[in-house]
Formats: sequence, structure tokens, C-alpha cells
Amino acid sequence: MDRETKFRWVILLSAAAITAAVLIGLYSVRPIEFYQVLVESPSVVSQAEPNSTPPPMSQSEKSESATAGEVVEVESTGPQEILVEKSIDLNTATLEELDQLPGIGPALAQRIVDYREQNNGFYDIEEIMEVSGIGEKTFAKLEPYITVG
Repeated sequence: MDRETKFRWVILLSAAAITAAVLIGLYSVRPIEFYQVLVESPSVVSQAEPNSTPPPMSQSEKSESATAGEVVEVESTGPQEILVEKSIDLNTATLEELDQLPGIGPALAQRIVDYREQNNGFYDIEEIMEVSGIGEKTFAKLEPYITVG
């Protein structure tokens, strides 16, 4: 074989190897799965002046007309649905994404971010139990929803 033919074979084999690597990468990634998480919404009631009874209001009126001395009720409409990606990466998740995880509130989400920054990220999902406030029970709730990339 002459030099030009060898060069063509090298280019052809390189292109085939690159194509194979890209296809393997595309097909080996798990698709994003969504789970339904139910969150209970609490009722909030503030004190009213004695002997004052406001007229019935719709839900939007109740939230818009909150003034001093007025009864403000936010009725619990039952569980609220929140879709959570199955694979939330602990090393890249925002506070809002962490807050949506079951058993995690704003304060705990902030502690997770602080731990991540102090320890150069998470190396294993079980490392999240090192964060103050996350024990085995909370980890059991989180485990299906978290990954470490």
C-alpha cells in the first residue's frame, strides 16, 4: 500500500472510532425519569379584630387582600404535586432544586451547598449524611432522587 492509501485508512478508522464513541455515550446515558412527590401545604391564619367577620373571599382574593387586622386564611387544598427529576446531581444542584427534594427545606439545602463548597463537592451520595441534619432516614428518602456526577 502506498502512503496515501494508508492515510485514507487511518482517517476512515478514526472517523469510525469517533462515531462509535459518540453513539456509545449517547446510548449509555440514562434518560431522565420523573417522580411525583406530594407536599402538604400548611394552613396560615392571622389574628383578627374582635367582632369583625369579613365576607367570604376566593383563594386569589385572600392572598391579595392581606392588610393589618384582617383575617387571612390560606386554605389547605390538600397535597400539591411537585415533579422532581430522578437524577439531581448534588455537585451542581441549585438551592431551589435541593429544596424540592423530600425531607429537605431551605435551611438544609443551604447546609448541603455549604458542605459541597467546603469539601470540593460530593464523591458519593452517601457522603450527604455528613451534612448536619441528614441521617439514615432522610438519606433513605433522598437516595432515589440524587446522584453524584
